[in-house]
Amino acid sequence: MPNWCFPSILLGAALIFSGCQEKTEEPGTPAGSAATNTNPVVLPVVTQTPDEIRAKMRGMDPFSKEIEDEQFKLVIKLDELRKTHGVEGFEPVEILHPPGTVAIVDPKTGKLAWQAMICLNPDCPARGPGGGPLLFVSPVAGVSIGPNGEVVDQSGQPDFSKSPNCPICKRWEYCRVYEVPESTARYRELMQELIKSREAAMVQRRANPQAQIPNKSVELQKEMGSLPKLYLVPREDKLHEVGLFLTPLKTK
Repeated sequence: MPNWCFPSILLGAALIFSGCQEKTEEPGTPAGSAATNTNPVVLPVVTQTPDEIRAKMRGMDPFSKEIEDEQFKLVIKLDELRKTHGVEGFEPVEILHPPGTVAIVDPKTGKLAWQAMICLNPDCPARGPGGGPLLFVSPVAGVSIGPNGEVVDQSGQPDFSKSPNCPICKRWEYCRVYEVPESTARYRELMQELIKSREAAMVQRRANPQAQIPNKSVELQKEMGSLPKLYLVPREDKLHEVGLFLTPLKTK
């Protein structure tokens, strides 16, 4: 799972253009499926409005821990609006255990669905339905659906010379994958568990170098990589191209 803030434009570009490995397994389990249960996550209560949070974000370093916490609060509020008012121009597909790629095959429509993206620039004028997030996608040329319904990647190497600028405000520092707030909260919990697990293992090895120490890190990292993600199926008649992205017509 990507970090909430990108430390560099290369990492941002790598995340957007990371290729989809050729797969034959199922793309994931739709959220809400009874097949698999995840650990319950309690989100912090956010009393500020999105505009109040944006006002506080102004002037902060876009890569600081301080703004990362405010962005988390902002997405909590925006996600409430998304769930109430929907996503303009797309059909949302929330996947419980995604395969870790930028695209999946929507199990309902059989079409390609791309990871949702957002701009968190506090000065970006982009707004979605009901004042929620304006979401968009970055389709990767060469990614298609194979004969067996699997995602096939023939895109080759990503072009890092293209900056993933927001299609609305043109800032790259705030343009990133849309993280479902429950996934962000759980990721933070798992990161703390991972740090504690590694520290405990180090202490045990120093005390007894010959001891067989269970490797809990692998399980934690596996869960971190399979947290729910939001994908979007484009409604072609409702979208247009802006740079690297497909965005709702209202942004034209």
